[in-house]
Amino acid sequence: MKPIYPPLLFKFLPPKKYHLLFWGFFLFGVSLYSQDDSAKYIVVRNIQIEGNKKTKEHIILRELDFKVGDTLLLTGLQNQFERNKKWFLNTDLFNEIDFNLSQWDLSTHQATIKLKVKEAWYIYPLPIIELADRNFNIWWDDHDHTLDRINLGLAYYQNNFSGRRDKLVIIAQTGFTQKAEVQYSIPYFNKKKTIGVSGKVSFIRKRSIGYRVIDFKEEFRFSDDEYSLRNFRINLDWTFRPNIRLTHTLLTAYHHNRVASFVVDSLNSEYFGKGLYEELYPSIQYRLRSDLRDINLYSMTGSLLEFNIGYDGAFKHQGPELFFSNIYYAQYLKFSRRWSTELIGKVTKTLYYRNPSFYHKNSLGGGEFIRGYEYYVLNGQDFAYAKTSLRFMMIDKPIRLNKFYGMRDVPFRLLLAINNDFGAIKEHYFPEQNALSGKMLWGKGIGLDFVFLQSRAIQVEYSMNHFGEKGLFLHLKLFN
Repeated sequence: MKPIYPPLLFKFLPPKKYHLLFWGFFLFGVSLYSQDDSAKYIVVRNIQIEGNKKTKEHIILRELDFKVGDTLLLTGLQNQFERNKKWFLNTDLFNEIDFNLSQWDLSTHQATIKLKVKEAWYIYPLPIIELADRNFNIWWDDHDHTLDRINLGLAYYQNNFSGRRDKLVIIAQTGFTQKAEVQYSIPYFNKKKTIGVSGKVSFIRKRSIGYRVIDFKEEFRFSDDEYSLRNFRINLDWTFRPNIRLTHTLLTAYHHNRVASFVVDSLNSEYFGKGLYEELYPSIQYRLRSDLRDINLYSMTGSLLEFNIGYDGAFKHQGPELFFSNIYYAQYLKFSRRWSTELIGKVTKTLYYRNPSFYHKNSLGGGEFIRGYEYYVLNGQDFAYAKTSLRFMMIDKPIRLNKFYGMRDVPFRLLLAINNDFGAIKEHYFPEQNALSGKMLWGKGIGLDFVFLQSRAIQVEYSMNHFGEKGLFLHLKLFN
């Protein structure tokens, strides 16, 4: 079969010359394409850091998802820089981060990445004004917002204590709950910067103690003569972080808890289980955490997966003796500049429980809750829930301030949220204290989320539960 030639351009050329010209153009085109394709990447020659007065350079380099010698595609470089910028904000090390390219050699594709940072204020001596109740609404309505149920004190936080992203926390607190606590953590102490350790010693004592639940409300007893409950705990946690998004943690602790005799003798003999007045037990837990979120506390994109399995033991059977496990997953999707959604699910299961007690239980209604049930104390051993929020960005504009703590302005967002939650909790040992044990819980409503500094949020929500009960609720997300 004879080759078919273009009728105009090549009809005067002999066939052999046409073949030579055709392959010449083809090879030249491939060459041009290859050169154009090769211009779409850089090789990281060096990473220069400016503005880090205290933070060690190797700590900053550890938090990047690229290193010297890596090849980076130009098409996604801006997004990669933005992703790293948000991740740095999670560390609380810096208020401002900027990435730039310099010394770009087009012939070798090598370039230097300049990272300019502005360090945050690392020392926070903050007053403690803390509610003793599970949430703001219980304190306001059930306890008549009495000042007696407020904890007062002073907390000293020093982030980046030695410039290695280590953290020192000292807490002295009085009031409804008295507390003394010291904690120090360092994320890396080996050469590869993959192993970290955290230690904490805490002592807590209370004159008022919750000892049972009636009609979904916790009953309390106050003692003028003695402290009703004392807790002493030592924690030592080890972390292995092979990359910036994945963390393995081994959590170990020693617990010594003591309750006043009148609590067991006249209020609840199963407070610690088996009529115990005192507990001495170790605990150990393994945690796997994969964090792909853009920001820690009020995420817009990415996901978070956390799996835990642990054992609370006992010395001479003076403790809970239980195995437990839970898994948590959150997915964040952004549809456009203004529309996004949050999808969260969690399952907690008690695998073995030798000494059931009122003190060692899981709850929905405190830190973990189904919207619309904030007034309900729902205790049990096993629970599961799914929570969804459809969010619309109403305002995305920084609050302009004079220079304060090294910041020129405060990022601020106001979002409208449409919420829908499902869940259930099962009480196996004390069902009389939870009439909703094993029953479906459904909460829904709308809310306004005030988000500051990318990750601090105040949520005002109007919610309704499956009983048709409605209420206005306040939730705070202030710390990582």
